[in-house]
Amino acid sequence: MLWLAASLWCVSLMLGFGWACSKLATGTVFPSFTLQLLVGIVLHDALQPLSLQLALAVVVCTALAALILKSGGDEIDRKAFLAIAWPTLLIAVVGYGITFFVMFPLLLWLGLSGQQAALLSAIIGSTDPAALIPTLKQLVFKHVYQRVVNLSVAESALNDAVGAIFTLAVAEMVLAKTDMNSMDSLTQNLLSPYNLMNLGQQFLFGCVAGLVGWLVMQWYEWFRRRDHQQQLPLPVFDFALLRPISTTTKRIFMRLCTKQKPTSRAWPSPSFS
Repeated sequence: MLWLAASLWCVSLMLGFGWACSKLATGTVFPSFTLQLLVGIVLHDALQPLSLQLALAVVVCTALAALILKSGGDEIDRKAFLAIAWPTLLIAVVGYGITFFVMFPLLLWLGLSGQQAALLSAIIGSTDPAALIPTLKQLVFKHVYQRVVNLSVAESALNDAVGAIFTLAVAEMVLAKTDMNSMDSLTQNLLSPYNLMNLGQQFLFGCVAGLVGWLVMQWYEWFRRRDHQQQLPLPVFDFALLRPISTTTKRIFMRLCTKQKPTSRAWPSPSFS
């Protein structure tokens, strides 16, 4: 129970201070993630329980990446996104891979161990021109250049999702103490059948979850339009939608609470020695 409470406390700190930084950055020239990065450095000790359980930290980052991907999708019209889907996918996936394999030998040259270099390269690979998005929103572009704006916003969101999936795969390799002391061993382990199957499953699950979420939103919009016509109370739909979600969440929480308290070996911390 203590590890669950500490994890929930860390997540609440991340969400609370992240929201506060977003509000403080509104109307300034600084992007919100700059303030969030500085606050994250200050909260280093408070967020330490997440670092002790690497698998849990990956789950949290994946969930937050899903929110980032949705927020990026909300900024672009669906028809406009379909026109730039292929170049966006190429930039996000291929660009991430290039950044990862360039940073890994550089970090090894700087003296980091193979596991540290691989994990840090996976995290740095998500770095993109996200700082330009707040600036792009405040400028007025000609219709000819609107495609470039949509491409930058969509690529930024998709790149975060690709980075979260790839970081999860590297984190599992770190927990399994896989040999990653050279470029050859890292490439061989990343392209192993098991790892490729794992990445494929995550990609498939993400596509299915995104499609289901889109269908739910379409259903919600249809119900809201019908509710406006028939003067039906909209909270009825909200209750019907949230009821199964709350029930499922309650069952998962009860199962976690009834399980035996994990030992120190249940969530092994990565060994970089």
